[in-house]
Amino acid sequence: MKRYLYQINLFFGLLIVSNVALSYKEQTHEKISEESLGVSTLNKLETLSNFGLLYSISDPKQKFPGSDNQSRNITDLVKFGGNSEDTGNRSLNHFYNPRNNKPLTVIGITPGYTSPGWALEKNGAILG
Repeated sequence: MKRYLYQINLFFGLLIVSNVALSYKEQTHEKISEESLGVSTLNKLETLSNFGLLYSISDPKQKFPGSDNQSRNITDLVKFGGNSEDTGNRSLNHFYNPRNNKPLTVIGITPGYTSPGWALEKNGAILG
């Protein structure tokens, strides 16, 4: 009986862990970015006009180039950015410990850069 309960607990534990892992998929980050933009002040024309923009965040008449040189409206550009930030090894650069100015470190191994260092570098040396 104890073995049976152990197997059930193990099954549900693995099920929960797999669902948590899915929350970090690229499409989830894309959706979170889209929802955040929808409730931000950028979703107001008066805010956009302060930046010299004429149309809403989803208007196809107002497009900007992405890192892949595809033109997108603001909503699609933010979604694209949210998705591409998690592609490949780029997500390893999302971490920063301000107490010691260190990036993500797991058992003494540092697989990426600090998020400020990676985001603010100027010479193209950090491409991740």
